[in-house]
Amino acid sequence: MNFTGKLIQEGMTLLELMITLTVMGILLSIGVPAMLKFSANIRLVTQANDLVADIVYSRNEAATRGRRVSMCVSQNVQSSETGTNRSTCAANGTSAWATGRIIFVDMDGDGIRDVTNNAATHDLLLKKVFALPAGYSLTVTGFADTAHLTFSTFGGLTPTTAGSFKICSTANPAGYRIGVAATGQPLSTKVNCP
Repeated sequence: MNFTGKLIQEGMTLLELMITLTVMGILLSIGVPAMLKFSANIRLVTQANDLVADIVYSRNEAATRGRRVSMCVSQNVQSSETGTNRSTCAANGTSAWATGRIIFVDMDGDGIRDVTNNAATHDLLLKKVFALPAGYSLTVTGFADTAHLTFSTFGGLTPTTAGSFKICSTANPAGYRIGVAATGQPLSTKVNCP
C-alpha cells in the first residue's frame, strides 16, 4: 500500500496546556472548599437526624411495649453485652451526651439501666450509640435531669419537663437544636453555634 498523504500530528501547544492548567486550578480552588463545606454540613445533619430518630424510636418503643423506655448518657458503651461488660448509664446530673447513649426498657422507670438476673427487673437494652466524632458537641438544657429522658407508655416524657439538645461542629458556624416537648415529640431547628 502506498500512502500519498502527509502524516499530521495533533496535540496541544505549550500555551494551550498552560491555559488549561490555569483554568483547572481556578476551578479546583473554588470547588474543593465548597465540597468540604458541603461534606461537613452533611455530617452535622446526619448526627442531628440520628438523635431525632433515637428520640422517636424511644417514644415509639414505650408506647408499643407498654413499658417505660429511657435514653441516657452512657460513658461506657460496650460493643459486646456479655458477662460484666454491660453498657450502663452515667450518674444523674451528667450532661456529657457526646460520649454516647443507650436506649433501654426501663422496668422500674428510674432512668438508670439495671442489669440483673431477674427478668422482672432486668432493663433490656434496645440500642446503643457510640461517642460523637471529634469536633462535635452535644449539650442539653431544660430537662428535669440532664442525664436521661424517660418516656411513659403513652410516649410523653416522665417527668413532664420539656428541654432541648444542641448539636454543633467546629467545622460549621450553624448547628441544630432538637427540642423535645413534654409529649415526647422532637422538633429540629437550625441555630447558630458559639
